[in-house]
Amino acid sequence: MSIQAANEVPEIAFAGPKGSATIDPDAGKTVVEIVQARGYAIETHKVTTSDRYVLTMYRLPKTYSESQSGSAAAANKPAVHLQHGLLDSSFTFVSNFRNQSLA
Repeated sequence: MSIQAANEVPEIAFAGPKGSATIDPDAGKTVVEIVQARGYAIETHKVTTSDRYVLTMYRLPKTYSESQSGSAAAANKPAVHLQHGLLDSSFTFVSNFRNQSLA
């Protein structure tokens, strides 16, 4: 039995054609790295609750086209709050590609 160190990320492989294995290119990346790789701008905010829990919140201030063109974010856009479940993470909301997005 082997024990894996907490800071080691296991390789995640998927069966490819004829039984070959390919490594998921997003394996081991943070949410920020995944969002940036998809071409979006992202902000990270740390919030401390009154009972001293530290929460990490992410904000995508621009649309994909605004991020790509370098233009400023459109003014007065409504906010959308996404909350994952108890045993889940923000990865749930960024693991798909643009053509598979919530919008």
